[in-house]
Amino acid sequence: DTTTWIFDGVDDVVTFGDVHDYERTQPLTLSIWFRTTSSSTQILIGNTQNDSTARGIQLFLRSGAQLALILANNNNAFANSLAVNSTATGLNDGSVHHFLATYAGTSLASGVVFYLDGVAVSTTTASNSLTATILGTNALAVGGFPTGGSSANGLVFGFS
Repeated sequence: DTTTWIFDGVDDVVTFGDVHDYERTQPLTLSIWFRTTSSSTQILIGNTQNDSTARGIQLFLRSGAQLALILANNNNAFANSLAVNSTATGLNDGSVHHFLATYAGTSLASGVVFYLDGVAVSTTTASNSLTATILGTNALAVGGFPTGGSSANGLVFGFS
């Protein structure tokens, strides 16, 4: 996809409806290009919502510009979720970066591999307790939560 979105970090989000139904037992690869200078938390792509009952997948930049992937049965303090962070930080340098995350469908952090700009990067595990479904009804969204919040600030393009 060659579509480029410019996000202002306030309230922009692009939604696609409930089109991204992956279960925790299915392998998955997510890929996205982005550019930002912001150090705030920014959702790049996902279908979770920011509440305690959210289910789904979320690929995002944590504050401090650290890449992260969450597969969640809910977002309640990482209960019943898989959360992996990259050790790479400082990705808010204004340069274009490519982030690719693979997930083996094992429900384990050991099944997640991150690539940044074509190079595998090491990760840390924030949560490794995923045992229940991640299927939900939220829309797939680029640039923030489906109903707003944690908006991207910069360019997001070329996702798959």
